[in-house]
Amino acid sequence: MLNKALLGRTLFALATLSCMTYAKNGVFVGVEYGNSILFSNSVVPTHLNPPRNTESLTIKTPALMNIGISVGMQYEINDRFYIRGYLHYLYGLGIDSISYSVINGTNTQDSVLDKKTTDIHNAISAGINAYYSFYNGDISIYVLGGLELGFNVALSYNTTSSASQSFSKTDFIMPINIGIGLGFEDSHHLEFKISIPTFSTTYAQSENVTIRNLGFLVGYYYLF
Repeated sequence: MLNKALLGRTLFALATLSCMTYAKNGVFVGVEYGNSILFSNSVVPTHLNPPRNTESLTIKTPALMNIGISVGMQYEINDRFYIRGYLHYLYGLGIDSISYSVINGTNTQDSVLDKKTTDIHNAISAGINAYYSFYNGDISIYVLGGLELGFNVALSYNTTSSASQSFSKTDFIMPINIGIGLGFEDSHHLEFKISIPTFSTTYAQSENVTIRNLGFLVGYYYLF
């Protein structure tokens, strides 16, 4: 009777372990979608005596629609802790349209101009993230943190009814990633991440305007 009870408990434990989701080693690919909040800081010189600059902070949300892809390797240290090294490409698109009046004088009719601004960001980076799974069951629940190094090419196009301009700027980037995720059947992962910029980038049109893009991304990753 004792042997049967022991055998039953052993089979139950093996069945439970077989259903639990753990990390594993392998190659992974991922796709991401999200938006970002733009923090823009402007420094404008004034003609005061003594001369000094004035600063203004503008917050715009959503600023960019982001679509990303990543590919890399995952290495399991134990059943709760693992790391990923990867290459990451993130495409950002922002379109803003405004109308404003141009005063032509007292004897002529004011004109209205439509201005359309299109901002395109292409960020390419290499990164490493660390993962800690605080729950392993039919699904795993984990937190993550990491760092990326790379560069971003920002393109800006301004178009009005009378003229058009384009600007470009390349900057070094080093975002910090934090987030939370779910793992299913070892191979499927859903994650919510926040990408925090460590450096401000100079706006493509002016050396007096710097920007920071705080990114929010939802991603799906498949581990082979």
